[in-house]
Amino acid sequence: MFKTITSASERSWAATPPSARSGESAPAPKIWSWIASGLRSYRASRAVHRRYRRGRYELERLDDRILKDIGLTRSEINRVARHGRLF
Repeated sequence: MFKTITSASERSWAATPPSARSGESAPAPKIWSWIASGLRSYRASRAVHRRYRRGRYELERLDDRILKDIGLTRSEINRVARHGRLF
């Protein structure tokens, strides 16, 4: 599983950072910004979905009379929770 480092040249090679080794380069800093951007995007989409779920839950708890008072039917709950009121 692990390779044992025996010679002095192997020890010195293992101790040098990747950017200093010949033929190898450190990962580009851009990759970290891409990863961070992806995580931000994921968090934002999850927040939108949580708001949708919470809104749908609140509307589903209302009885038909109250829904009628605000101008909705049960079949419109998903659309209204997802996109808002479309007049």
